[in-house]
Amino acid sequence: MTGVRTAALQLGYFVGAAIGGIALAAGGYTSLGLAFAVLFVAGALPHLLPRGSRSPKPSLP
Repeated sequence: MTGVRTAALQLGYFVGAAIGGIALAAGGYTSLGLAFAVLFVAGALPHLLPRGSRSPKPSLP
């Protein structure tokens, strides 16, 4: 199980670096900030969505 977790982590690093590099090369630091904001929202979204009818609603501050 540790290997799967490590592979997922490394894939995330690779994808994030690739998207960040492409955004930086294409549009500078403004595009880089926008790309990282989109990645952050995409990473947080699964934690905010309910999983099913039995799971509790997400608690937002």
